[in-house]
Parts: sequence; structure tokens; C-alpha cells
Amino acid sequence: MKSKIESDYSKQQKQGQQSESFSFMWIKSPIQDEEETLKIFEENNDLYQQQFGNSKKIIDFNLNDILKSNPKKNMMKKNDKLSMSDLKEATNNVHAVYNFWRIASSFDDDVDNNYNDEENRKVIVAAFPDASFQTIRGLCEIIEWRNDNISIFSPLSTNNNNTSSESTVSDQRKRIVHAVMDQTSPIPVVVFTKETNDITPESKTSIQYNHDVVTKRTQSWVKRILVNHQICPFTKSVTKSGQGLMADFGVPIGRIAYHTSSASASTKNAGGGELILMADTFEAIYEMLFKGPSSVSSSSSSSTARDGISSILLSAPGYDDSFSLWSGPIFTMLESIVTSTSSAQKFIGVVCFHPYYKIPDENSQFPGFGQMHSLPRLTQWVNDSNSDNNNYDDGNISPSPLTREEIAAGGAWQRRSPHSIINVLRADQLEMAEQIRNTPTLYKRNVNVLIKDIGMESLQEEFLNERTKYGDIVVVEE
Repeated sequence: MKSKIESDYSKQQKQGQQSESFSFMWIKSPIQDEEETLKIFEENNDLYQQQFGNSKKIIDFNLNDILKSNPKKNMMKKNDKLSMSDLKEATNNVHAVYNFWRIASSFDDDVDNNYNDEENRKVIVAAFPDASFQTIRGLCEIIEWRNDNISIFSPLSTNNNNTSSESTVSDQRKRIVHAVMDQTSPIPVVVFTKETNDITPESKTSIQYNHDVVTKRTQSWVKRILVNHQICPFTKSVTKSGQGLMADFGVPIGRIAYHTSSASASTKNAGGGELILMADTFEAIYEMLFKGPSSVSSSSSSSTARDGISSILLSAPGYDDSFSLWSGPIFTMLESIVTSTSSAQKFIGVVCFHPYYKIPDENSQFPGFGQMHSLPRLTQWVNDSNSDNNNYDDGNISPSPLTREEIAAGGAWQRRSPHSIINVLRADQLEMAEQIRNTPTLYKRNVNVLIKDIGMESLQEEFLNERTKYGDIVVVEE
């Protein structure tokens, strides 16, 4: 089938515009058969489906009131919905997703090369034999939505931090990449083309970031906020995720995978950063699905099981000065991809972090995908004296009420990281955490600890130190 499809498109190309640079790509997933998928699934399945035995009540760092009783019954019911076919479908489709965005972002490579030369237009035809039509059709619709709304991806059109010195660049500097699905093909096939314009851009600047420095800063933040200040009751180290869920509730502990994306909102890159970011994000998600969740498997000694990934922290320093762009258009695009990717929602959940994070309010323009609870909801939880969440008392926090501004700050500081971060979690861990914790009590506790116990001045000082230590993050600038 591969040779026939490639031959058909080659013939069409010869009969059409001779000047276009044409290439054909066959995007085959490594998950090729049921046996290979079954091996990956069964290496971790025993950890999901094992007998929980007598569950112990978790009592740890004064958060025992946050954690509910044994959810064994509900957890087993949810995990029974997962199947080998779901895993295979999700993994194959995510593999197609990251390659789709990688191909789209490849048009960014020739921004300075014959930009207005119609004789050098590029066409890529990509076949995705292991992906669903639904997934590929959704991706084509999303990239066209991006094209139709290209102006909102400008770093200054949505930026309200007033920290960027970049000048506004015409939307025409943003090159449009079209992805059109072939409606006649027996498998999903997409034709990628680039739309040119009459404005030649300035010299492109390519920036790469020092992964080691970015990771050290991110790990320092994880240790300070999530571990030491105990903002997340299930994170107790900078290398593992899901502690407190394995021994008591059977959810496996896995490593935290740290990634750094070179994607940037900077106008120096003449646009296209969101395409690179989506490719980097879904490549990391593919790796997480492929390797499974557990770092230790009781039934297998394979490297796949030992190297399992429980959580992803993907940093994108190129968006550090563009919070509105990050939390709005970027996460809207990310949400659309996740929801359109067949079976992916059964396995992953996404959370947003940013150096200038602000919690959503009544005037938020974009959906709350991956965002902190809204200010009205946090205010209700923190100040509602008639609810159970008012029972929290660690002996260090005074009972005086918090203002609306302090509650907003307390919510924001839970999501303020040294760099822009996409946090990808396993859906089963998220579901279990939601079942065993008392969400209103947890957020009331966190807001009080951050604002009353630690204080905004100390938080700001620690945060600024984290954002600058370990050296310069820019390693290449041409």
C-alpha cells in the first residue's frame, strides 16, 4: 500500500506544479502488533489490577484530613475500563500526533531561504497508517484554526506582563502551514503546504536552551513548593511521582521525565513556536505511554518497566514572558489536540504552570483546561465557615480571614514555576488523587500555608533566586 500511495502522489505532482519540492513520508508507529502492545500493557497491568488488601489511612504532614477513606471499589471500576486496545490506540495516535506537528514545524526551517521564491515551495505528503481518521481529521482542523487565528499567537497580542522588549511584528511574518486531508485515501493521508506572502522577514534567530540548567531550576522548584511546602500530598521527591498512592491504593510510582523545548514565542523566530511546542509535548507523551507508568514492576525485569514514566514536566523558557499567550491560545490548542486524539484522554491529564501565573477569574476568555480553580471557587472554599474544609489547623496559621487578593495570590503561587511548564500526568493517578483527597480542604490548606505561614515576600524572594541560579539557560543564538 505504501508504494502505491507514494506512486499516486508522485504522478499527481509531475502533472501539477513542477517547481514544488515534493516529498513523501510514511509515518509508521513502532507499536505494530498486538503481541508487542500486550507486553507493554501486562508489564504494568498487575500494578493497576492487584488486590488492594486492607487499606491504611494516610497520616502524613498534617494532611490526613485531606485524604479520604479507601477508594478501592471506585478505583477498580475505573481501571477495568482500560484495555490493551485502548493503550494501543492511544499510543499509535499520539505517535501520529507528534509527527504531524513535527512535519508542520519543519516548514519553519527555511524562513530565510527563498521566502518569496515560488519555484521553491515545499510540499510534504504524509501517510499515517496506524492513526485513526478521527485523530488526523481533528489535527487538520486545529492547524487551520491556528491559521485563522494567527494573530493571537503573537507574543505581544496577548501578553499583559509588560516584560518583553520585542516589537510587534505583522501577522504576515507568520507563515501559514496548511494541512489538508485526502478524502479519497484508504488510510489517513495529509498534504502539507506552506503559504507565502510578500514580506521578507528579518534574519531569523535560533535559540536553544541548556537542558541541564532548566532541569535544575525546575527540580529546585519542585522540591521547594511541592515537596518542602507540601503543596502536593503525592510528590515527595524531585525524581518520582505518585508516592502515597502505591502502597495504600495500588497506583504505581514512576519517574518524573524532565524535558526542555526550544519552542519560543519570540518574534525573532518569526512564528511557528506553537508548532514546535506541540511536537515536543506529544513526543514526550508518546514516550510516557510507550514505556508504561511504573519504575519498578513486580512481574518483569525489562528495561521498559524499570524506566516507566509517571509524570512529565516539559519546560518552554521561550514563553516565560508571555503568560496570557501560554495559558490562553497555547493551552486551548493543547486541549483541542488531546480531546481529538483517540483514547488519549483515558491515559493523560495536563496541568499549566508559568512564572507569571494568575488564577482564572470571571473575565477569563479561554477555557480552564489545565488551569487552577477559579477565584470565586477558591474564595468559597477558603472562607466558607460552614464546610468541612474549615477544620484545617496546623497550629501555625491564624484564623483571620483572607482578602480576595490574598486568595488569588495563594492560588497563583501554587502554579508559579521558574519557567513555562506543561505538566502531563497519568489519568489514573489524577482520578485516584481526586477520590482520596478532600479538594476544598487541600486548597484551603495550601492558600493559608503560602500566604499566612510563608508570606508573599519570602515566596517572591525564593522564586526570583530560582529563576536565575545555575547559570545562563541560552546556549545557542545565531
